[in-house]
Order: sequence, then C-alpha cells, then structure tokens
Amino acid sequence: MDNARIDIDRMVRRGEALSGRWPLAGFERLGTLLASSDGDVRWQASARRRARAEGGEDTYLGLALAASLPVPCVRCLGPVDIVVDDRREFLLVADEETAERLDDPESELEVIAADTPFRLAELVEDELILAIPPLPRHAACELPVDHGPEADGGPDGEPASHPFEALRKLRGGTDETGS
Repeated sequence: MDNARIDIDRMVRRGEALSGRWPLAGFERLGTLLASSDGDVRWQASARRRARAEGGEDTYLGLALAASLPVPCVRCLGPVDIVVDDRREFLLVADEETAERLDDPESELEVIAADTPFRLAELVEDELILAIPPLPRHAACELPVDHGPEADGGPDGEPASHPFEALRKLRGGTDETGS
C-alpha cells in the first residue's frame, strides 16, 4: 500500500496533501470483522502546524475516509454495508503519555502519539474498525430459518407447544408451576 507510512514533517514543510485508495483486503484486523474483503477505502491526508500562545507549535493531521464495509448482519448473517464517509482531525504528540494527558473525551479532537515515519495505514484501519457499529444489522431482515430436527417441532417430529417441552418430558411431565 503506497503511503502506508508518511513523513508528517515533510508534508507540513511542502504543504502536501496525500490521497489514495487501499484495498480492504490489505487490512488484517479489519478483515476479521468483514463478511467480504471486496472493495477499497479512499483516503486523503493533510498536515499543518499551528503556533501555541505559550510558545511552540502543535502538529495536526486531517484525515478523510470513504468506504463501504460489508459486515455480517447480527440477525440474518448476510452482508450489510456500513457506509463510512468521515473527516477527522488529530493532534499529533511525541508519546503515549502526552497523548493520554492531553486527550479530552468531551472534545472532537483526538490526541494520538505520532511515530516517525507516521503509520497512516494503521490509523486508517483503526478509524474503519471504530466506524462499525457494535451490532450491525439490516433495517429489515428475517431471522434465519432453522432446518434442524427441532424445526418441525419436538425431537419426535411432533409440534412443540412450549420451548422446554422436551425437558418437561424428561422430568416426568410436570413442572413446578403446574402448567
């Protein structure tokens, strides 16, 4: 993947903006969450520096992502497309300790530690993983139909009137509620 690692300082000095397309199949961690690795992610990155009032400069990375992620539906297990169209800005700091100290959960700005060269592909993969909802599902879908022996009723083929009918038969035909 071209530009998987980038030189942030060079981008700032030259005023460069980078962009590209990476195949979803190139992301190992993301691939474990997808129903299919077909497709790609389009990305665009830019960097800038801004002076602080107390002196020094802060480095910011702007990242735009666009992708359609085919993930399995939690109801029918068929693929459901999660559309990602996101723009974020990150404050880049020297180490994890500084990132933790400066990170504000209330802020839209995320603070991250930036290695040199910066691992852009890892950040893109992290953002795509975070874009997947915890329980992805279609707006309307049917539950899968079970074709096992219990689909026609109880183990002997008779319709089951109660979900625990087989257990009731094993216990002698009665339960504690008297039904």
